[in-house]
Amino acid sequence: MISQPRGHISGKCLDLLLHLTGKIPNSYDYVVRIPEKNKKEASAIIKGLGSKKIIAFVPYGSVSSRFFSDEQIYSILGYFSHYYNELHVMIIGEQSKIKDIKVRGNVSKNLSPSFFTAAQIIKESVLVISPDTSIVHLSKAFNKRMICFYPSKVVGDGADNADVWGPNYDNARQIRLPNERLSDTNTEYIVSFIKDETYKILN
Repeated sequence: MISQPRGHISGKCLDLLLHLTGKIPNSYDYVVRIPEKNKKEASAIIKGLGSKKIIAFVPYGSVSSRFFSDEQIYSILGYFSHYYNELHVMIIGEQSKIKDIKVRGNVSKNLSPSFFTAAQIIKESVLVISPDTSIVHLSKAFNKRMICFYPSKVVGDGADNADVWGPNYDNARQIRLPNERLSDTNTEYIVSFIKDETYKILN
């Protein structure tokens, strides 16, 4: 029996454990084991950044409704350009999606196709910005400071996607959007949340 049909996915997993074992663990967490070769590859990618703090920016989710628009992407990158000496933005995502993003200054793209190399870069970052659910839960595994954007979506039995697949940890700031498409959201509204979290990092 599912105790909270419209609740977070973790609750459903606990219900399954209770059904299978008759008990629920006192604590649980995600575990991501990164191979040594990917740790080294990520280290080689970021070694030239010196003391700059890394912002991991994931501009695209798995579906188009979770894509930042070009305007939103370049506004976010433009904001971070003011912190050239303090921060470096690493764009992470599927190579076919991020290949056309133009980068300069304190912005670069992770060109490795490996998920684990991207995971290590995220682990090394001070802030993750993502509309992608898989990255949200990867960030939870590392307890990373994160801003995640959730367009309006109803799933399953009338459940809110933001409730079911939300980050569900204290270091994450979940932004629930009224629009069904992230790209339809006001750009200044999006950047305002990023400014808030950046201020916390730098002060």
